[in-house]
Amino acid sequence: MDLLFVLAVLAVAASLGSLVARGLDPRRWPLPAVLAVCLGVAGHLVESAWALAAAVAVTVIGVIGPAWLGHRARRRAMRGEFARAAAMARWLGRVLPQWRPWQALWHAADRYYAGDTEPARRLAQALAADPHPESRVRREALMGLTRDWTSARFAVSVDLQSRALFELGELDAGIETAARAWAPRMRWIGVRRARGTALAPLAFAGRGDTLERLMAQMRLPAVARAIWRATAQAAAGDHPAARRALTDVLDDPRHPAAVRIAAEARRAALPTPRAIDPAAAAVLADLTREVEAGDLLRTRPLRSAPVALLVLALIAIGFGLQLRAGSATEGRVALELGALYAEGRLPDEPWRLLAYGFLHAGPLHLAANAVAVAILGPMCHHALGAAWTLALFVGGVLIGGLGISYFGAPGITVGASAGAMALLGGLVVVTLGHPRVRGTRTGRAAARLAIMLVVLQSALDAVTPMISSAGHLSGGLAGLAIGALAIARMRSSD
Repeated sequence: MDLLFVLAVLAVAASLGSLVARGLDPRRWPLPAVLAVCLGVAGHLVESAWALAAAVAVTVIGVIGPAWLGHRARRRAMRGEFARAAAMARWLGRVLPQWRPWQALWHAADRYYAGDTEPARRLAQALAADPHPESRVRREALMGLTRDWTSARFAVSVDLQSRALFELGELDAGIETAARAWAPRMRWIGVRRARGTALAPLAFAGRGDTLERLMAQMRLPAVARAIWRATAQAAAGDHPAARRALTDVLDDPRHPAAVRIAAEARRAALPTPRAIDPAAAAVLADLTREVEAGDLLRTRPLRSAPVALLVLALIAIGFGLQLRAGSATEGRVALELGALYAEGRLPDEPWRLLAYGFLHAGPLHLAANAVAVAILGPMCHHALGAAWTLALFVGGVLIGGLGISYFGAPGITVGASAGAMALLGGLVVVTLGHPRVRGTRTGRAAARLAIMLVVLQSALDAVTPMISSAGHLSGGLAGLAIGALAIARMRSSD
């Protein structure tokens, strides 16, 4: 029942996130997400396992599944595989009606690149006659898919309008138009959406290094990266390299027609190096700062952070010792191996202040902390370095152990949560004080997201036995202090 309850909490959180992302208008809320929240709350109030299980099932089938399939459909469309994208949208449309228009849109784009322009023309006419804002959005999307840049320069969409201006040779106007997508205050989801508007300014201005970092953040398909990279090379004056890259794309028969036409159009009209006026140059500098901040804060592969791998290995060894001793959930076993027992004073065996952080109260507790270390560890490693990342985790566990010993509720405590909270605290400091992040919209949005993760981590651990809120708080404060020291040392060395 405990595991089912935790899964139901995660399901309700995912469904609530789906509702919040769509704003305060209930008419935009997907029915499966609303149903999952109602089932989860009702199941918790009446302690019904059936309702909790139903909340999990509805979330997986009606919220997580469609979100995953929608992501795959958009990725297919980005690769120019419009037929496959339309097929996925057709399946999604059976659950979420808002996907049906995108099926028609991608189908029209597929026929357009197959040489049949009539479906795209009819769809454009129908959307132009419909005054609904969603129809305008889809009509402008169709302009971009069919490369109708002359019409797109008058689009309402900032992204499309700026892209059209670049394609038509109006560099300064395109850069200044792209700036409108970056409001002074933005949420994390807004920052992620706005990143796409920086692609064309950086490429057509020849800022290849910054463009590469942005494409890595956006996880663009390889063929899209090749075309944008060639654009930046040409804008920087290296036309031979740009032509070679585009020729490689055209010579690969695996690419769909849409990609080949885009590559051919770029090769036929390569940008040239141009001077940029001061206002546009200021916008480019601002976009570069946002891209640099996003690059520092983006998730990294676990293999890039040896310290995180070491911590995970020690956690796994500790859990293995618990299993070998007879149980990973019994307090007696954990106490024999190094768990802390809060008594309002230091433990008689000080080594427990560190050992407890590598023991866990069951597989779910282990998984939660391992995921936190696997995500936060590489980010801290890239921002602060290996030594400071290790200092964050170990310092968080030790200070968390002291907090548990003096202020924790009487009982047994285990887990790497204090270390994970220290990593998160260090990341909060990075988002607010790192020289490459400080003062950016990306940094402020990431700081708010990190604080939300603190709340979520605490809520997850609160439903697991042998967990101490005092340890979380102490570990988080230790992370803030150690992170601030690392940033101060970094500034003094610059």
